[in-house]
Amino acid sequence: MDGERDGVQVCVTLQVLDQDPNSRHIHALMDRVGVMVHPAGKPTETPDSLHESSTTTLDLPLDDAKLAELMALVERQVQVAG
Repeated sequence: MDGERDGVQVCVTLQVLDQDPNSRHIHALMDRVGVMVHPAGKPTETPDSLHESSTTTLDLPLDDAKLAELMALVERQVQVAG
């Protein structure tokens, strides 16, 4: 999900890539929420797709408590990016 407001772009993903620290294998975390926040028109540039999305500790499904945690996380990152 992608949105922009007040000069800040927010993207919330419902699947993120992860790298096992021991084996170094890359795998998809199918129900893990990821969040990217950056100034609109200036996407975060990373050479590594593993860092395209900031992985959270939030898993699907999102209940009211997890949704509130996600909103608080996005709001904190918007303040930093804005």
